[in-house]
Amino acid sequence: MFRCPKCGAELELVLVEEQRKENEVPMAKGRTWTFRLDFKNYTLSDQDIINAAKNLPYRRTIQKHYIELADVSGRVQQFPVKQVVRKAIEMRYPSQKLGEGFTTHRAFMILKNLGLPTKTRFQ
Repeated sequence: MFRCPKCGAELELVLVEEQRKENEVPMAKGRTWTFRLDFKNYTLSDQDIINAAKNLPYRRTIQKHYIELADVSGRVQQFPVKQVVRKAIEMRYPSQKLGEGFTTHRAFMILKNLGLPTKTRFQ
């Protein structure tokens, strides 16, 4: 319990862990994030990532990091993080070409900062 030193108002804070079902698709929460790749600024939203997964014609092989999103038919699928983020950037910035500065780690961090849950496959 916290008490304001000026007015005496009391505040009680409680942390609650959000429970997610196993095959539940993440919903867009309106988050955006601006980042730099190859000396260019990009801004993506969580909705851009969800739309990108729906517009991918096929899924590439997952090496380690993946995200579970709905495909065009609404089924939950596992997508490689780099493929989904690359598609989102291509859809939002069609004239920009991504160089070698775009790595799986950067894609993983972009999704993390957008609040989208990623998973790791251990082999």
